[in-house]
Amino acid sequence: MKSITYGKSFFGVPIDRGSYPCYTICIMKLQETVILLAKSRHGKNRISQHGERWIVTAMSDSVLCLDGSPGVSLSSIDCPCRTCEKFGQDARWVLLRNDKNFEITKEKI
Repeated sequence: MKSITYGKSFFGVPIDRGSYPCYTICIMKLQETVILLAKSRHGKNRISQHGERWIVTAMSDSVLCLDGSPGVSLSSIDCPCRTCEKFGQDARWVLLRNDKNFEITKEKI
């Protein structure tokens, strides 16, 4: 299974955000379920609409729509909103470092 290393902290020190420790230097795998935390109004609206649980569908070291920065493609999980019922689950690219709308955290098991 393909994985990618990423993080905000060069030293790998986890940042505590409530009940979910944030990903810093760690391994993310395809089809892994993650939690999105909002950092902006746009992020809060998307999480409110589609939920906080997302699944990793693709990874790239250079995403053109994100100015060539490393990122992951996430897809919402079991979203009951009308948009997702009509067109399928919402998907979006999120920067691995310094995304302005979201922070990716590991799902608490």
